Amino acid sequence: MAEFTQRLQILLRPEQIAEIKDIARRERVSVAELIRQSVFNRWQPRSDVQLLRRIQHFRTSANLCLEWHPQDFIESNQ
Repeated sequence: MAEFTQRLQILLRPEQIAEIKDIARRERVSVAELIRQSVFNRWQPRSDVQLLRRIQHFRTSANLCLEWHPQDFIESNQ
């Protein structure tokens, strides 16, 4: 997952990274997990619709296009 986080740091501005870290801290998940869940639309916040909108807006505004391989996902979930 370190490589995934390094890719994010290349793609994003420092203030975007800070916002993601803040959201991840509040949700008590890792940055990589937060991004992975939001990218794959598997993350369902309890009742915080505003937070979900922020993440969706962030994905759109950052034009987040990460190269993804199924093997990466399988290895990270073992």
